[in-house]
Amino acid sequence: MDGKPVNNINALEMSDTPYKTPIMSDANSEEVGDIMGKMPSWANRWGISITSILLLMVLISTYFIRFPETLDAKVIVSSSAPPVKMVSRSSAPIQKLLVGNNDLVREGDILCILSNSSKYGDVELVAKYATLIDTSITLVEVKDKLHIPSGLQLGELQTQYTELLQSIQQYKFFLSQNTYKAKVEYLVSQSNLQTRLIGELEKKSHLLKEQLDLGHQHFEIDSGLALEKVISRLAYDETRRKFIDEKINTEGNDISILENKLLEREYKKNISETLLELQEKDNELQQKIRDAAKKFRGVYAIWQQNYIIKSPIAGRIVLFNYWKENQFVQVGENILTIIPQVSKYVVKGSVGMIGAGKVKNGQKVLIKLYAYPYKEYGVLVGSVNSMSTVSMDSAFALEIILKRGLTTNLNKKILEHHQLEGMGEILLDDKSVFERLFENIFGSWRKHV
Repeated sequence: MDGKPVNNINALEMSDTPYKTPIMSDANSEEVGDIMGKMPSWANRWGISITSILLLMVLISTYFIRFPETLDAKVIVSSSAPPVKMVSRSSAPIQKLLVGNNDLVREGDILCILSNSSKYGDVELVAKYATLIDTSITLVEVKDKLHIPSGLQLGELQTQYTELLQSIQQYKFFLSQNTYKAKVEYLVSQSNLQTRLIGELEKKSHLLKEQLDLGHQHFEIDSGLALEKVISRLAYDETRRKFIDEKINTEGNDISILENKLLEREYKKNISETLLELQEKDNELQQKIRDAAKKFRGVYAIWQQNYIIKSPIAGRIVLFNYWKENQFVQVGENILTIIPQVSKYVVKGSVGMIGAGKVKNGQKVLIKLYAYPYKEYGVLVGSVNSMSTVSMDSAFALEIILKRGLTTNLNKKILEHHQLEGMGEILLDDKSVFERLFENIFGSWRKHV
């Protein structure tokens, strides 16, 4: 056909004779199978060599590849100063809420007042006076400052307030209308007059003694003259009578001095006794005031516990269920929480009984916090500081020290929380894969020996 080769397919299509697949003889198929099933010797040698080298390299690498064994521990990261929950001691509505959410407070600040039958201002006024009385050495120095008004509304403290007010009023009346003081002043004046009288009598005594001496001399002279018959017996008797009178006057004056001195001592004794009675009465009234002040302070402390919420520490206020006045609070309910300023963190953990003996001080701990996914934030890095020597509830207690505080290994700072929970991985001793492999083999062998 014009010298061009004819396409076989076209030829077949054009031919009316059907196409038959060539059939291979049995002898030829066996020869081909032998050739295909037999691997060349050079492939065997190279395959074995390469496999052996790879296995040797893997075995050698297991000796150099090391990774630590880990032990899981439940971990709680908390601040050294935990939050303080202020719990209500009474069931009552909130009368005054003096703080708001996130407010900063100082220790001793009043945070909340629960509704009660007392006026807070009246109670605090009387409490101030009661404290002044209870801390004073003597009430004389503060009596002018004790001006407790009457008619205050103190509710549960009304009885103690009335007792304190009456005792102060009695003491002030005693000081202003003091009969002991008037009596002492009278006795002192009488004693002073007696002293002056004694002084005058003693002066008179000196004069009388001089007069007596002169009378005695005159009597001696007249006695001699009477013996010599110079003077008459009548003149002698007159001289003798005058001498005796002078002697009687002198002795009588001495007796009067003694009597007045005894009277002066009696006055002084009465003064001392009156002053002692005055002091005893003063002490009695002062003690009555102090006892009343102590009673008031005692019930005031109970009243504060029941109705006044004070901050025991400095920190930040967190309000949850209660945030406005007139909300009713049940006894035992948490009104608010005070979050102290965080200075340091304490990490406590616990490990189970299995593997706890491998834990040693100084081992590294990787802490994964539940609230902060470790793949995003990283882990906190710490070390084992100590482990308890006894277990409780099938667990040993751990104390862990954070090396970088709340900064993770990815240099991300975790926000301040007063408590965070997580899982810690304690990195035990490093061992190679080779050591672990043979440790398991020999361990299994020892079990069967």
